[in-house]
Amino acid sequence: MTSLWRNREFNLLWTSQSLSDLGDGVAALALSLLVLAQTGSPVSAGLVGTVALAGRLVFRVPAGVLADRFDRRRVMVVCDLVRLTGFTALTIAVVTDPGGPCTDRVGRAGRRRGRRVVRYGGGRRPAQHRPDHPVADGGGAQ
Repeated sequence: MTSLWRNREFNLLWTSQSLSDLGDGVAALALSLLVLAQTGSPVSAGLVGTVALAGRLVFRVPAGVLADRFDRRRVMVVCDLVRLTGFTALTIAVVTDPGGPCTDRVGRAGRRRGRRVVRYGGGRRPAQHRPDHPVADGGGAQ
């Protein structure tokens, strides 16, 4: 009996499904972190993960019936393409949102970096945090 690892078709299926499962896990984590960044609510982030798992549970049996009635390879490819399209659209929406987590965090990081590092002698060192300092409250005296 020959080993499955010598079968090219099995290796392609196993590798692609492993990568797909890894992508699912990363996407679920990223989506929960995106909700946490947008809302600041850990409950909402957990709810997103719970709803995603409940959706998998509900659609698993109908998806199995669908896969049994049609060509399995074609169903897998179509489902992966639909998922890719959805996550691409979500990525574009998050990145291009002017008040979203990507643009907002980059802008704040740049402002923070410029404000917290001061010249001292010949080198750079972090500034001490002083709440009464005019720079700490976002500008000059009010």
